[in-house]
Amino acid sequence: MADMTHGLWQPDYLSTLDLATLRNQKNWQDRYRTLMGWAKVITRKDAIRTAENLVQGCESSAWLVHRQQGDRHYFAVDSDSRIVKGLGALLLSQLDGCQSDEVSVEQLQALFDDLGLAQQLSESRANGFRALLQRAFSLMNTR
Repeated sequence: MADMTHGLWQPDYLSTLDLATLRNQKNWQDRYRTLMGWAKVITRKDAIRTAENLVQGCESSAWLVHRQQGDRHYFAVDSDSRIVKGLGALLLSQLDGCQSDEVSVEQLQALFDDLGLAQQLSESRANGFRALLQRAFSLMNTR
């Protein structure tokens, strides 16, 4: 029987995502292009595309799953939307493999704001990021 580590989803290779590269983009269009490039790191995961894993509050369909190994938390995300995948990649680049006390909702929301994403994305996309963020922390706190 396959376990969640290797059976339900394959982890995405997030180590290539460099927050400094995103942060150092000179304008919003370059940041947006970077996020769209990050979306390519998030592979399609049919196994997680279930009603149980669907994130409520995203305009586009997005699915988020969680597993815990010891005191570390691991996630997988999928979406039909490239920008949601890019935002999911941003979130997971900061959250995947962390311990519960290493990161907070407030820190990640501040990062989102500091990158100018709240000002540049549509309200529905910004709400989608917040929904992913809240769902991730909800999953971390219920396991």
